[in-house]
Amino acid sequence: MASSNNSLGNGPPMFNGENYHIWEIKMKSYLKALNLWDAVENGADPPPLGPNPTLNQIKNFEEASVRKPKALTCLHSSVTDVIFTRIMAYETPKEVWINLRRSLKGVIGKVLLDLKQTTLELQQNKANQQQLAQDQFLDPIVIKVDNQSAILIAKNPVQHGRTKHIQVKYHAIRQAEKDGEISLVHCSSNDQLADILTKSLGKAKFEELREKIGVIKKLIKEEC
Repeated sequence: MASSNNSLGNGPPMFNGENYHIWEIKMKSYLKALNLWDAVENGADPPPLGPNPTLNQIKNFEEASVRKPKALTCLHSSVTDVIFTRIMAYETPKEVWINLRRSLKGVIGKVLLDLKQTTLELQQNKANQQQLAQDQFLDPIVIKVDNQSAILIAKNPVQHGRTKHIQVKYHAIRQAEKDGEISLVHCSSNDQLADILTKSLGKAKFEELREKIGVIKKLIKEEC
């Protein structure tokens, strides 16, 4: 992470691999303050001295000649050893800057892309779950009833005025069927599967209903 309290007096802002975009802005400002940013951005060597240069020209040439090494030193000093191993082969500050940006921004871009893909996957999963939840309630639950009168009362609202004494549950069932939550289907008393749980049945009828609800008889082998 780029340090927030670095100044020109105590060296360049440090970079350890996190928050590259913040470090980049601080480092650029630091190099500009030292008049070294041009050496990083352009990377050009100063033009050679002409014949019989003046003292001022010699001084300017010497100052310009050391800007690239100074900028390179600043960049080397601003990163941790782990980051330094990525850039130590480059000989100019421009090469270091370009490759730092390319590699680290590439990582940041990949992270952002992964986050975007993860977000899309989560949204898709949420949509699938919502669709699944809706599908579960699209088809009404089939309830098989052997009482034809109860079905007629539940389905025929005309009879409601004459059936106020009927238990409220029949009217509640009618509303549930009207809303598509259930579907009442008549079945004969002989085919009522619930009888196996509520009535005393003969062996033949018991085995018939047991087979219809998918329960199998488990044979226990007696130990000798």
